[in-house]
Amino acid sequence: MDITPADILKDVKNLPPLRWKKKGEDYIGLLIQGDGVLGYANEKAAGIGYIRIDGPGCRIFCDVNLDMYPGFADLNLGQKVIFVGKIGQVQPDIDAILLYDCKIDFSEAGIIGKRNAVLNSSTRSLFEEMYDKARVKLGIKNSTEFDKWLMQHKQLQDVKCPASPRGKKETIIGHIRNCIHYSEHGTCSQEDLSNALVILKEILR
Repeated sequence: MDITPADILKDVKNLPPLRWKKKGEDYIGLLIQGDGVLGYANEKAAGIGYIRIDGPGCRIFCDVNLDMYPGFADLNLGQKVIFVGKIGQVQPDIDAILLYDCKIDFSEAGIIGKRNAVLNSSTRSLFEEMYDKARVKLGIKNSTEFDKWLMQHKQLQDVKCPASPRGKKETIIGHIRNCIHYSEHGTCSQEDLSNALVILKEILR
């Protein structure tokens, strides 16, 4: 059974308070995951958000790259958030753990599914706008040719989506586009969406 953030705090707080700091250091660098609800969010620097996730028996603090989560600005307090990251500091006095290299997922059930939960209106508009601008900049007329270009110049792999017609090769960027236009096309992760936006941003520089 995976250790939870609450388990870590309990283990540390089982010791006398003056031993908490040293015991907490034993957990630094440990990769943990869990879920909770958004309790606080602030943009502490351009493109960098500082958030608190309130989970069972523990509060998680971490930085997030807002460029990777275009739908994050639309989240309300109390929204469910899934997280994974490495422990940077254990703070048992405030029942908190600070994470670094943190990734989050705030979609329903953690995937883009038939309802395309991650692809809210703002995210969908951003992806489609960047996709079209990148295609026009490269002088590419259609999505098939764009996928071929991405495979050749960005070394993206064919995701081998079973919904792709006639076995057409499709990168994750093409796959997300098809998920937007065809609800039955398939699913992809929040991380895939984030990585796709980063690649499109690179093309548009």
